Amino acid sequence: VIGVLSSIVIQFTLQDLHTWIGLFLWPLFRVASFFAVAPIFGESAVPVPVKVGCSVVIRLAFTPMIGPIPPIPPYSFAALGTIAEQVLIGLALGLTTKLVFAAVQVAGEFTGLQMGLSFASFFDPFSGVNPSVMVRLMNAFAICLFVSVNGPLPVVSGLVGTFDLI
Repeated sequence: VIGVLSSIVIQFTLQDLHTWIGLFLWPLFRVASFFAVAPIFGESAVPVPVKVGCSVVIRLAFTPMIGPIPPIPPYSFAALGTIAEQVLIGLALGLTTKLVFAAVQVAGEFTGLQMGLSFASFFDPFSGVNPSVMVRLMNAFAICLFVSVNGPLPVVSGLVGTFDLI
């Protein structure tokens, strides 16, 4: 038994290590930057460990769906370019999603202005601004509607789909 166990040697090269790091780390930058600015998770009320935890869980969930990733040494200039590329793609996706909620907030501001409720405002510690009552009401309604129609599922599947497209 000892002879059999001593003949089993696990060998891996630096190339294998770069592949494993890239397989986990490069897509994680895209997902984490998406969750940093996404409409619901990007709020300042959500703690950073929750955002990082959700990013890691989502990243691990769609590991089988990602195609081959070229091994890039993590200490090279190519790695910096890859990190910048992944972060920019994640930010673009998150800001595009947030744009829909910004349109709802602008509609709430116009509605509050027309109704004469533009002076009725609260201090919002999450965004640091003073939105009117209608902005808060329409934003809460939009978030509830987004979650109730299962909106996060197509958004996350779109995020996963970017790995095939880009």
